[in-house]
Amino acid sequence: MPTVSIEVLLKGRLSDQQIIPVIEWWDNNHWNVSIHYFPFKIPAYGGIIAPDAIAINSAVSKPEFMIFLLAHEAKHLDQYAHDPHGFMDGYFGTVERNDLKAFLTAYKSIEQEANDYAFDVMSDIGFEEFVEDNQSSLRNNENMGQSIFGVIKKGISAGAKDLFEFIKSSIM
Repeated sequence: MPTVSIEVLLKGRLSDQQIIPVIEWWDNNHWNVSIHYFPFKIPAYGGIIAPDAIAINSAVSKPEFMIFLLAHEAKHLDQYAHDPHGFMDGYFGTVERNDLKAFLTAYKSIEQEANDYAFDVMSDIGFEEFVEDNQSSLRNNENMGQSIFGVIKKGISAGAKDLFEFIKSSIM
């Protein structure tokens, strides 16, 4: 799986002046996270594939959206690092137990927190206009729990043992 630096990912897509605060934010907060950029086999934009790795679909070419995805997925890694059992249980264990109600509650909360973080980061590093123009549409993922539950359930039926394995097997 190819890895890429945030600088290489954004070079030629944004000005150096726009890239500098992104690199500084990444280096100060997520320096230990590897970024993998490749075509996904499903229509998804990004995901966490290990406790220290993010995958971004190479179909995503808009640099501001890439930054949003990196911040959003980085927050998921922070959520996992803060409470590995709680994160995995909310996102995966509830599906294993076929507890749709608990999953929907956990999913909405997890996604909302990741979106809030990503929007705050985007505003802090100079992409306020992107946030203003896209916030409502990018929050749609918070209400997709019902369909995500079904997708994860299929992944479990196919043999996925945890969220990282499920995401990797779904996108690669």
